[in-house]
Amino acid sequence: MKYSVSLLLSLMFVTQCLSSAVEINTRLMYYTYRIEGPTGEPNKVTFGTGFLMVVPEPNRPGEGQAVLVTAAHVLSKISGSDAKIYLRQEVAEHKFKKVPWDIRIRDANTPLWVQHPTADVAVMKMPLPPFVSSQSREVGGISTDELADDRRMEKWEIHPGDELLCLGYPLGAEANPEGFAILRSGRIASFPLTPASEVKSFLFDFEVFNGNSGGPVYFVDRGRTYGGVTYLDEMISSVVGLVTEQAYQPQLLRSVRLLEDSPERLRYEVTETRERLKLGVVVPAQFIKETLDILNKK
Repeated sequence: MKYSVSLLLSLMFVTQCLSSAVEINTRLMYYTYRIEGPTGEPNKVTFGTGFLMVVPEPNRPGEGQAVLVTAAHVLSKISGSDAKIYLRQEVAEHKFKKVPWDIRIRDANTPLWVQHPTADVAVMKMPLPPFVSSQSREVGGISTDELADDRRMEKWEIHPGDELLCLGYPLGAEANPEGFAILRSGRIASFPLTPASEVKSFLFDFEVFNGNSGGPVYFVDRGRTYGGVTYLDEMISSVVGLVTEQAYQPQLLRSVRLLEDSPERLRYEVTETRERLKLGVVVPAQFIKETLDILNKK
């Protein structure tokens, strides 16, 4: 019964989110959360970042479901059936408390999330507690219309050097005791950006730490010029992807150690060092859309 009530509240959350006019920075701040779970090793946990999106239900016009979006490896690294997501409840105006919320991620060792076949993206429907629905009346959520696919990236001429914003929990750190994510920024650091099906990922001048994986990467601009026209009064914003990992550069020098040399077998060990480039790797939002499409067909 508790699950059914929570699911109903999720649908209310969706309905209220669809008409939201609150800018994307605040909405993503509200609906980006720390995810945590056991690794299977004693006293060790793994953590990452996830955010809620509003996904319409194809068979029920006007209705929908709240869906958790994150990097697939964030969920796969968690052992067992349950993970913990740290929601926030607004107890007074601009006053919040952190609320741990258990979510089922596996059923009899079968993952309950849907994973993209080629990209590090996972999505999962999840029931919500009542307070998430109530606070969505004013804030709203992130809709699938706010994902920047190839068409939108090309229309707005998003290019290297454009500034992006990202929310996450580097090394598990939170911005405050209420559990809000930490906002950071950087610039697009690679080219080309489309088509996503061929590019697969792009670089973001933003140092990634454990815990950033799954965090939303997004774009906000006012008075942008595209198509040869400057739109002075236009504010544009879109989620352009999610953080998947940090970029490394393999070193050219490798060490080789002989382990066995016999007529039957030759074995050796190769050690290759990698240097952090202080760059993030971003999975384009096109793959989030495709993963949500897979979810809708299930």
